[in-house]
Amino acid sequence: MKRTFISKLLLLTLASLVISSILVFFSLPKSVILDRFLTTKGIGLIPERVREGTFRVEFEKVRVFFKNELVSRLDSLGVYLKPAGLGVLAVCGEGYLKGHVSLLGDLSAEAKGFECLEMAGKVYGNVRLEESRLFGRVSLENLDLKGIKVDRVDLEFKGDRFDGNVEYSGMKLRGGGSLRLNPSRLEDSEINAVFRGDLGRLVLKGRLGSPSVQLR
Repeated sequence: MKRTFISKLLLLTLASLVISSILVFFSLPKSVILDRFLTTKGIGLIPERVREGTFRVEFEKVRVFFKNELVSRLDSLGVYLKPAGLGVLAVCGEGYLKGHVSLLGDLSAEAKGFECLEMAGKVYGNVRLEESRLFGRVSLENLDLKGIKVDRVDLEFKGDRFDGNVEYSGMKLRGGGSLRLNPSRLEDSEINAVFRGDLGRLVLKGRLGSPSVQLR
């Protein structure tokens, strides 16, 4: 009898905690919750307008900062809570970047004509992240690599390795390398790659957040 009473008391306490958490979630502004979470990752959002729904937060005319450095200007940014995970849609002009994070932590992203990054022109691609390994293809136009202006980069990711082409000042370089991802701190991921052409080579190595880039 005593065990039954204790079991019922525990279930009642658990149910109360769950209900309280749900009430707190729906009572707090979603943008505040999202902002606090992003701040822990070094990401800051400065929008002109915020709209909220039961399962969504939408920002208009938003500037995105990483470690206090401006990295993107977006016409709109939406974050949506779905049964299977979390969805994100960033729009800039006629281009977009959309992503999805599953309940298991797997991530997928698709970009089409996305030209909102400070360090690049248009971005195209379709990638997925599975257990810290990246798969898919990405193309970037007018990329700025630490002051080196690259016309175009086409990459195919194959887990912890990648290969592709780099177009620079009329030259076409081919090569690839390795990418050791740190999902919790992407800027600490390690990259090591070499692209070679008839007149030289491009070498990238070090932390993804501040890689060493050399033309030889």
